[in-house]
Amino acid sequence: METRAIECPIGYRFMPRDDELLLDYLRPKLDGQDYPKGIVHDCDLHGLEEPSDIWRRLSRASHEGHECTDDKDIYVFTTLNLKAPNGSRFCRTVGTTGGTWKGEDAGKKIYASGIKHAIGFRKRFTYRNKGSPQNDHWIMHEFHLDPSLLRNKHHQVSTLFFLLNCF
Repeated sequence: METRAIECPIGYRFMPRDDELLLDYLRPKLDGQDYPKGIVHDCDLHGLEEPSDIWRRLSRASHEGHECTDDKDIYVFTTLNLKAPNGSRFCRTVGTTGGTWKGEDAGKKIYASGIKHAIGFRKRFTYRNKGSPQNDHWIMHEFHLDPSLLRNKHHQVSTLFFLLNCF
């Protein structure tokens, strides 16, 4: 499989629509097909790193490669882990100091031109860590793709696409 790195001229910004994120990045990634590399990173957003450390590391990596990223947004692929093997709830802890991603909404359906049903949905989360100066300073958008759009129906439903930014 050929890897295509994207380089944009100075001044261009990576500002895809929600349907483009789902159909042009997430779906090919989950189906094992080629997709534009270099802008969307693989990263564990529910690991031991704090959101600020993730943002700093990935932001620096993006700008060194002259890729078309915005100064405040980081796009990553990640996988959620279930709290219990047979459960339906996901573990949303992050970092080593008790941080968590707290859901703010029930999710918004995403539609694409020419497709009558929703192709997925987007849900917003805020970083919560009482006593931390970063409490409520990070937001994350979680994108789910409708499984009916995948060729590989056995792929983990828990694989998600995120946008992380600071405000």
